[in-house]
Amino acid sequence: MSAPESTWKAAGASPLFALPLLLCGCIIDAEAALDAVEDLGPVEAASQGLCGRGDVEPPDLAATVQGDAQANAATGELSVHAKKSGADEEHERAKLTAFIPSPDAAGQHHFSASIRMLEGFIHQTGFPLFGGYSQSGIELQLRVLSRNPATGNDDVLCEDSIVWQKGGEPSAHIALRRETHHLDCSFFSLRGAPNLRAETTLHGWAIAGGIAGAEASAVARLEEVEFDLCSDD
Repeated sequence: MSAPESTWKAAGASPLFALPLLLCGCIIDAEAALDAVEDLGPVEAASQGLCGRGDVEPPDLAATVQGDAQANAATGELSVHAKKSGADEEHERAKLTAFIPSPDAAGQHHFSASIRMLEGFIHQTGFPLFGGYSQSGIELQLRVLSRNPATGNDDVLCEDSIVWQKGGEPSAHIALRRETHHLDCSFFSLRGAPNLRAETTLHGWAIAGGIAGAEASAVARLEEVEFDLCSDD
């Protein structure tokens, strides 16, 4: 059986997700998303089932940040800006987490995310002859995790990432192109496995030592996520 897919899409420049979902061949129409940014209640959808199962609602999104990063679950926008000089380092992370319904069958499942890089750069200055060192970078990362009930810890089921990084050069500046990147990974899960979630993270870091400075900045938007919850068998 071909692997069916579930899909969310950001509605262009709209401030809110319009979430049309195709779940295992069953349409979930979530275009009746919220009309105003001020009203950020849960998205409602009329479900026609998931792999023959009863009604299923679209997964919720949650935003978390590290440092001064920003993440918006309503728009899908992520931003980081790390900047350091001297002997110091800084990491910023902006993360959107999607909580995935339990699979209807054991097997190999697939999750992917489309992320639009809106703007960004990595920059560094340093004087190696005087012991200066700098490194900066931007990373887009996708991870699917499951909470292990025995240990209470998270197990990483699969992951994918794209990294832009420079280090060790006296001076460097790289502008990130405005384009869409696709991250995807496959994972095995038992039928009815609970506590599945997918994390899409924008990570920026700046590391400097001696007479040096480093800076990394980026703004990106999560535009679409797709997954299948049925067995590939």
